Amino acid sequence: MRYRLAVLVTVLALAACGQHLIGKEVQSAATAAGSQKRGERSVFKLVATGEITDEAGTKLGLLTSGRSVTTLGFITLLAPNGVKATRKNSEFSSPEQAKRYFDLEIGRLSKIRSLSTKRNAKGNIIGYRAEGARESGGNASSEFVVLWTLGSDFFEVTSASLPVCRRVEQGKFSLR
Repeated sequence: MRYRLAVLVTVLALAACGQHLIGKEVQSAATAAGSQKRGERSVFKLVATGEITDEAGTKLGLLTSGRSVTTLGFITLLAPNGVKATRKNSEFSSPEQAKRYFDLEIGRLSKIRSLSTKRNAKGNIIGYRAEGARESGGNASSEFVVLWTLGSDFFEVTSASLPVCRRVEQGKFSLR
């Protein structure tokens, strides 16, 4: 788990360093290690990076660390099959605040497929995870959503493809 988070932090830190990374390819560490089946390459293209403000979270007092508003960093990736995925994340002041934001996002889902907890070796809850769907923009289509917390960190991945969401959730990416 530490490896996945470290790689994610590296990609997000590199993405946050500047827009010069847009258009670069992001390669799955699994592909680099040769573990993909039938020679399938898992190369994602970095499309966009940035930061958004969530007014509903701000109104509820769910402020991200060091901020007076709720902000989430994001990266948008293009999967090899042409499907986009967006990963958002933020660090809150406490695990309880991250859980409250997680609950807010659960309320925005039109369908919940699964809801679970993550536990450490001692059996203590260290995070929450959900998969679901929500209406996408102004049209009638929906998108898949994977949400999770880990301590005071909140994460969300959205895509038209649940397998792409799960692959991005794993965070096994490196810049090529």
